Amino acid sequence: MENYMNNFKIKTILTALYQDLESNRKMINMLWQELDKPVKPTKPTKLEKKPAGAKRRVDSSTNPTLQVLQSKAYPVSANHIAKKTGMNIKAVQHNIWRLRCYGFNIQTSYAKSRKAKYHLRRAG
Repeated sequence: MENYMNNFKIKTILTALYQDLESNRKMINMLWQELDKPVKPTKPTKLEKKPAGAKRRVDSSTNPTLQVLQSKAYPVSANHIAKKTGMNIKAVQHNIWRLRCYGFNIQTSYAKSRKAKYHLRRAG
């Protein structure tokens, strides 16, 4: 005990443990009794599987971005989408990322420009 800086703190903790030794033993015995009880089997959970081509449902935050992309037959910039939806540019870029995660095919085009333009490709 000489190596420890705070001997008083260690002594108080040890005396508290020693005083509660009987109640600690009772609690340990109760825990062992609980562990010895047989386990009740639970009902198996059903995992819902989506069909192979199913897309995730678009939520209300990404819906305006999707509507603008669906309405244009040509690539549009994030600035254009931001003006139409009333969002800021970072939110539009985040929504495009989310739409890609949902399974939409959004192509990025840099044709005749340094700014990215986004175009929703339709299946087929």
